[in-house]
Amino acid sequence: MVREGLEAFRGLAFCPACGCLDARGSVRCMECSTFHSGSILEERDAPREPAPKRDVDPSQYSLSGQGTEEIETFEQAENIRTWSGGNTDFSFSDDEQPPALIEDPEKLLEALPSPEELLED
Repeated sequence: MVREGLEAFRGLAFCPACGCLDARGSVRCMECSTFHSGSILEERDAPREPAPKRDVDPSQYSLSGQGTEEIETFEQAENIRTWSGGNTDFSFSDDEQPPALIEDPEKLLEALPSPEELLED
């Protein structure tokens, strides 16, 4: 009898982070999203060629204003799309009235409908 109950746990493993039971061999815990396998973060060889060094003039970083400015160039894509559309307006309007000030809170409470009373059956 006890043997049959334990068969339900065959093929399951527990998460070391939260203790949730999950299928053995799963890469990520379904409950806490912790990675179980190191295959996701496999180690790779470092690149063999170091990045090319560039000459840096220390005066470019000077706050005195006497330094020379380096002109950088960047690759630009030729297929640039302009975005148009959407209906969100984040502008502020001066015409809007500020929220009304409640001068007498008792009148507001009187204007509210009374709450429903729930009866137990």
